[in-house]
Amino acid sequence: SWPSLLTISKEKGKFQDQISFLLKCGFKRNTKLMVKALTYVLKKNKEDLELILRIFINHGLSQNYAYKFMRIQPTIFLQDPIETARKIGYLLHNLCFSIEELFKYSSFMLYDLDSHLRPRYMHQWITSKRIVRRIFKLDYIMSMSEKQFQCKFVECHADGPRVYKEYIENCGKK
Repeated sequence: SWPSLLTISKEKGKFQDQISFLLKCGFKRNTKLMVKALTYVLKKNKEDLELILRIFINHGLSQNYAYKFMRIQPTIFLQDPIETARKIGYLLHNLCFSIEELFKYSSFMLYDLDSHLRPRYMHQWITSKRIVRRIFKLDYIMSMSEKQFQCKFVECHADGPRVYKEYIENCGKK
């Protein structure tokens, strides 16, 4: 259940660090988005929130872009900071996403890196073999269930299941 604005304002002193951080990020006072974001940061201390900000900055985002990303995808506060760093690193450095693509595909940060994000990029192997001629959008590929993905991209080539298995095994080693 969502805490009401009244409840939050009564406990303002208790959550002052979290409220101050969210205001610094550009969340507007007494809005639904602020309440939603506050529910994500209630159990975080000031150091945890600053760590999330530093992770973005360490990966090349400006402080303003980091704040913007947190406003677009406030569920980022629910994630383990180490996992957040791994995902951002993978998207920006391994997949060479631009900052614009990171924002465009901000929902990718909600997926598990090893079991969902990395395996979905096996579609590049399928495309390189020219088995699938149609170009699929990344958000469509990411939204597929594991079963759908395997049917559409893995099982369409005789070597697909073997390559996919190897790909999955190697994902955990990176």
